[in-house]
Amino acid sequence: MPVGAYNPWIAAHCTPEQAWQMAQDAGFESFLPVHHQTFRLSREPYTEPIERVYAAAGRHTDRVAVSAIGQDFHLVA
Repeated sequence: MPVGAYNPWIAAHCTPEQAWQMAQDAGFESFLPVHHQTFRLSREPYTEPIERVYAAAGRHTDRVAVSAIGQDFHLVA
């Protein structure tokens, strides 16, 4: 789910909280946040999008598949 580049493009990009809600609405098992911490896409602070993802996740932070560039995760069938 895209979690970055919402400031100032909120009309075209979702916030981390909206992305988390969309994933919940879709019945997700794992949340894969994208569009954050690669290079400056917008005005929000560098780590703000992923910090807001974790805040939105609340007690379900284990469902966030990765939080930093270079990490991997494996889907188990």
